[in-house]
Amino acid sequence: MKELKSYTPFKHPEFFQDLRKDIDEALLRHVGQERRLVGEHAPQAMILVTTKREAEDTAEALGEDATFIVSTKEGDANLKLFHSNQKKIAVVFGMLREGYDNACVTLVVFLRNVKSRVLFEQFCGRCIRMNRKLQISLRSVIGADQATGTVLTYNCYPHLKELWNEREKPVADDDPIDEVENNHDK
Repeated sequence: MKELKSYTPFKHPEFFQDLRKDIDEALLRHVGQERRLVGEHAPQAMILVTTKREAEDTAEALGEDATFIVSTKEGDANLKLFHSNQKKIAVVFGMLREGYDNACVTLVVFLRNVKSRVLFEQFCGRCIRMNRKLQISLRSVIGADQATGTVLTYNCYPHLKELWNEREKPVADDDPIDEVENNHDK
């Protein structure tokens, strides 16, 4: 997980310019790491924001290869453009529909605070998937099964780093029965 500038997103005058630079650098790095081809296997980015307005403003500020996804007909049309690689960046307000899978997404950017570990894991999981078609064509070791991905966030969201560090642990660290019994005694 890469932490970005210490200023708060959307507040600093150079925010969108810096964000675009960070996205381009990460995606270029992924092209090199996986020897991805330009076109159907080109890496893509998904950005999670808090409001519909932030989604629209961010997509507009990032340029023509960015779009926003919200729960409207326009959002569904934009998701299709993104999924077909006509757009490189999708700015998401809310949650992607269950079962969404796009193996070209290699970059997740959190532009909002996420306190729920489940939401954090779900968004990362919806986004960073192994590209099986690409892995089969590039496989040099039988059984190699890996995904290249990056999670970006800002220092103003320190809880996200904690969630990232917790990702290897089971989501339910405590036995719910023990938790109920312990709270019952209080």
